[in-house]
Amino acid sequence: MSTPIQTDEERPERPERQTWIYWLAWISVLVVLGTVWLLGGPRGEKAEGNVCLSNLKQIGLAIAMYADEDRYRRCPVDGDPPTVIGSMRLLTNLITRATILHCPYNTRGFAEADFTKLTRKSVDYSYVPNLIWEENPDSPVAADRIYSTQRGGHWPISGNHKNAGGNVLYSDGHVSWNNSLSAPLKDKDGKEVVLSP
Repeated sequence: MSTPIQTDEERPERPERQTWIYWLAWISVLVVLGTVWLLGGPRGEKAEGNVCLSNLKQIGLAIAMYADEDRYRRCPVDGDPPTVIGSMRLLTNLITRATILHCPYNTRGFAEADFTKLTRKSVDYSYVPNLIWEENPDSPVAADRIYSTQRGGHWPISGNHKNAGGNVLYSDGHVSWNNSLSAPLKDKDGKEVVLSP
């Protein structure tokens, strides 16, 4: 048995209150979705920042293991003059994928898994050459891409996190966020130097 189709005149009118509740429900859904979308941005940035910090910790662990194999506890250096790409390539026995040399915040570069294919665009971290691991625990070893070597120096607008600051790996293995350099970037002889891609 089928029900007859109602015409506009026969349909019962929807109370105005029901229409109001209907629109209020839709507005609430849109507000919730908008809030989730807005909050998603900072969470995504925090996750990328954590990946960047984790990358430097892994680099620090690889440098520490490299130094443990050297009787003088020297950090890896590829030659004279040293390069950041060559020095990082010395870690291939300790790091399986070169992708940790890429900061996810840097949209100008790209992650490269193969150490033999590293370029300036696939390495996003600066490196202080000619250091003895753990000789001076507060001495920076590596950091988000930076070109300044002086204490209080700032990250460039073209840096991994723009000029907001950067993560710094210290000689005792810890990594921390700095708005400006907390210590000068110096080698074991006291010379201010940094290798940056």
